Amino acid sequence: MTLVIKHTYQGGTTLEGSAKGDGTAEVMKRLRWRWWHSIGVWGIQSSRDHLSNTWKITAAKQALEEAGFEVELDIDNTVPDIADVEASKMERAEGRAEALEAKADRYEAKADAAWLAHDRAQAQVPPDGQPILVGHHSEKRHRAAIERSRQTMRKALDVQAEADRVADRAEAAQHATGRRYNPVTVQNRIHTLEADIRRWERCKTARAAYTGHESERYTAMIAEASGQLAFWQGVRDEQKAQGIRAYGPDSIRKGDWVSTDHGRTFDEVVRVNRKSVTVALAVMGGMQMLQDYARITDTRAAA
Repeated sequence: MTLVIKHTYQGGTTLEGSAKGDGTAEVMKRLRWRWWHSIGVWGIQSSRDHLSNTWKITAAKQALEEAGFEVELDIDNTVPDIADVEASKMERAEGRAEALEAKADRYEAKADAAWLAHDRAQAQVPPDGQPILVGHHSEKRHRAAIERSRQTMRKALDVQAEADRVADRAEAAQHATGRRYNPVTVQNRIHTLEADIRRWERCKTARAAYTGHESERYTAMIAEASGQLAFWQGVRDEQKAQGIRAYGPDSIRKGDWVSTDHGRTFDEVVRVNRKSVTVALAVMGGMQMLQDYARITDTRAAA
């Protein structure tokens, strides 16, 4: 049997050609691959919208071959337009949110039914804390009613806890896109991408000097990060055009006052840095602390 480990940027890394009971499940579980129910294949978690993980793919190929399978590789690390990638992410996030909302509704209905069952069981328990009459003909019935009430409450609590957990996941999924495009998040992502590109450029140069040839891996990583950086810089420019202020070393001076909680409190700037300001915290007796520009929500001039 020939298996194919396939990777595309938006599709992620998957194992194609496996079948139930053929022995691949034991190997993939050991390697911590995940079964993707939506498309019915084994895959590497979080491999979508990323370059291929050479180490994990090589390890999987070796393990499958040792188990007696023939394995071929089909790796495509072509990075599509980042705008298309983000649109696909948003579409998946919306689908995930809708699925979780439906699941939350089902679990809430189960919880309601479980509480009704408990109410019915509780109604069979003698009222007013009546003690069990040992030796009386009602003893067995009384004990059974208490046990049913205990069991139904335990079940209702368990189902309600699961319903609450799913509801929290659904709510988080609803706000996922908003958090991803939050101005602070966007600004921090830009800083991270810029730092990554600088680090990978240094690694690429060092590797070329040591081995005498270019690293395709670092070249691909730099190209990917550069495309992402251009996209998120465009997003930040649009936010600025919409009036969402962006603070930096050119707009804040020593002695100014800045707020990170939308104007409720202000702290004095004692030093202006390239990516942050050092402030004296008013509520902490002047203790100094760094605040990233992306977290600043309001300013007041020194005057």
